[in-house]
Amino acid sequence: MAQTGLDGIPLALELAAAPASTLGMRELASRLDDCFSLLTEGRRTALRRHRTLRATLDWSYESLSEFERVVLRQLSIFAGGFTLSAASAVIASAEILASDVVEALAKLVTKSLVTADVDGTSVHYRLLETTRAYAREKLAEHGELEQAARRHAEYYQDDPA
Repeated sequence: MAQTGLDGIPLALELAAAPASTLGMRELASRLDDCFSLLTEGRRTALRRHRTLRATLDWSYESLSEFERVVLRQLSIFAGGFTLSAASAVIASAEILASDVVEALAKLVTKSLVTADVDGTSVHYRLLETTRAYAREKLAEHGELEQAARRHAEYYQDDPA
């Protein structure tokens, strides 16, 4: 089950506490869909990367290899969970080997940017909604959104399972 809003991220919860006292809980909850603009006031004494949710995601993104960044951006096309075979089929191309996608996905799980939900013998992957929104912005910034959406649609048209 995908989480929304703050995704249970401790930093996001801490950042939400400040506007909660002035906005009230109902108003705060109604604004959580735009968490990057709402959660901008961290403690001044915190490390720069811990002052805002965007700063934390920027730091994590910048610490990835270029290939891991590409894979993370491409994974943002999945609105919910996805399988390894779906990720490989959608991301692999003439320039990107499916085996490299598998390796990058494993690294992204290790770095907590992708979650792996194990259900018996099958594994479904997903991005927390905040991570997905961030990666989706990066996908659009790099001009990759249209191609990723097309490959995603083609995959599910051919293999709707």
